[in-house]
Amino acid sequence: MIYVTDTHPLVFWSANRKQRLGKRARRIFEETDKGRHSIVVPITVLEEINRLVERNVVHLDVPFRRWAEELERSPNFQVQAYTLDVLLESVTLIAIRDPADRAIVATARYLRCPLITADEIIQDCRWVDTVWEGPSDARIENGGRFLIMETTSQTSSLSFVGYADLPGVRLWYTDSCGVGVPVVLLHANTGNADSWQYNIPGFVEAGYRVITFDRRGWGRSRANPETGPQPATIADDLHALVEYLKLDRFHLVGVAGGGFAAYDYVLWHPERLRSLVVAASGGAIVNEELSQIRERTTLPGFRNWPPEFREVSTGYMATNPEGLKRWLEIHHNSQHKGAPAQPQRTTIKFEKLANIRVPTLLMPGDQDLQCPPWVMRRQLAQIPGAKFIVLPEASHSINWEQPEAFNRNVLEFIRGH
Repeated sequence: MIYVTDTHPLVFWSANRKQRLGKRARRIFEETDKGRHSIVVPITVLEEINRLVERNVVHLDVPFRRWAEELERSPNFQVQAYTLDVLLESVTLIAIRDPADRAIVATARYLRCPLITADEIIQDCRWVDTVWEGPSDARIENGGRFLIMETTSQTSSLSFVGYADLPGVRLWYTDSCGVGVPVVLLHANTGNADSWQYNIPGFVEAGYRVITFDRRGWGRSRANPETGPQPATIADDLHALVEYLKLDRFHLVGVAGGGFAAYDYVLWHPERLRSLVVAASGGAIVNEELSQIRERTTLPGFRNWPPEFREVSTGYMATNPEGLKRWLEIHHNSQHKGAPAQPQRTTIKFEKLANIRVPTLLMPGDQDLQCPPWVMRRQLAQIPGAKFIVLPEASHSINWEQPEAFNRNVLEFIRGH
């Protein structure tokens, strides 16, 4: 069997800290020494260990150069270069902020081998099969990790990826941190927080603090009946996270099903919002006339179409197969099997939208079959002073298909508020 190793496991094995390995990980290293397995060591892992040795964080029995050369000569270990193939695999992992983690996971994905890692984020994100089994000091405290986010201007900022234990849920979230005005992004029903991977860098580059989370029962978030009632609402979890992070007023952006929760929240806590953006969303509005029109105009069998045909434009599918592949990966890691959909706090009706006084932008995609522009124009007619932009060549996954245009329009709007 061939495995790929992360940095911490190899450090524990090589620096006489074997007791800190997970049970299964330790067994694999022991059997590898006996020739039963082969362990691939990404060159990035060696680079990280060298830096740890230079900073006296890790102490090897021999100088690093000698240790690395002996490792390379070992018949049971194989040093893997950072090749073009691995680089191209890493391009699909933009959601992993740390470049070293991205390279290590990309190596395991490219070789189609399990990754020996204690990193809870990598384990839970399911980018690759992982091996560990058992507690270890390598696990990050509270299931979180501070990372370095690189922006296009080559500046860096501290960011957090991990969990918040909130009432009824262990909520997985990301936070770019910093002192910028907060922007909270709410994902669609067919996605999770990774659905914002092409949008986050642009918002951070513009100076905002960006926060995303997997809703309860989606992605990496886990319901916890021991700490609160189930299933609660997305608005409840959003507010709990806002309080946990001690946010004051913030911009709220919801796409598709995330727009349902955005309306629910603005009707509950308008005083907390600087602005509201709802994109490609029917808003979960209860209205008999609207329901009849939508039923009459929905394409035959539409609800039974494969998700990509319901939510992604054919133009995107034709021109960006890698992007579609990643979209499907995220979709398959969205709602947990058997997880209930969270209800709304309030029944959303047109007359309630008329009470919204928070600056609002509505943005449909011109190719959206699920929520065409005319549906959102009905919302526009109710919200005083709302702005309306139809995004060209975009379907229901509007922010995913056209991230630059989406960001440009949202940033132009929120800068004024």
